[in-house]
Amino acid sequence: MKKNIRGMDAIVVQIAEENNSTLLSLDKEMLKRIEGKIDVKVGDIERI
Repeated sequence: MKKNIRGMDAIVVQIAEENNSTLLSLDKEMLKRIEGKIDVKVGDIERI
């Protein structure tokens, strides 16, 4: 089953992909959907 990315998530992912950047996010659900498409790092609100 393919999970689609929509809205602001899609914009952020596209920008990271176009710039060969690592995406840092606190949104663990979104990061699960894009896993394997681009480099991702999960942020931790406790460390911010």
